[in-house]
Amino acid sequence: TFGNGTAGKLTFKVDNLALRDDSQIITATLASGNGGDLTISAEESVENSGESGLFSSAITGSSGNAGNLNITTSQLNVVEGATLISETFGSGNAGNITLKVDNLAVRDGSQISTGTFVGGNGGDLNVIAADSVELFGSNNNDNNQRSGLFSSAERDSTGDAGDLNIESKQINIRDR
Repeated sequence: TFGNGTAGKLTFKVDNLALRDDSQIITATLASGNGGDLTISAEESVENSGESGLFSSAITGSSGNAGNLNITTSQLNVVEGATLISETFGSGNAGNITLKVDNLAVRDGSQISTGTFVGGNGGDLNVIAADSVELFGSNNNDNNQRSGLFSSAERDSTGDAGDLNIESKQINIRDR
């Protein structure tokens, strides 16, 4: 949204969804209206790879809230430097990220995060994995970015970070 109206919701209902090679799906607000929710329901899998990203954002100077990002699938793979992010760069709040999966793999320097960079609050990051969560590896770039799940209030922000909640039978974190 570029005004004071609320943006529409973006919904995917598929068997499989693959984002590759710098592709992006974004919902955002650049003004006082709220951003729309991004919801993905994939019967089998969602793969986010090759520095691709799923984003829900409140852009610099906006006062509207970012939408929520919800993914329900059996297998969610965030790999090869890919990102899944809800963030705010304005006075509006970041949206929540909710992942309902059987298995989650985040590897090769990929990150799932919520955060605030200014005055709005960061969203909550909720992971409900029936079987497993695996976080491992880093990218091979100069910054050696590590894989992980993050909820942050960045330097000089006045907003609060959201909560990080993980429910799973098994959690594996390895290989910085």
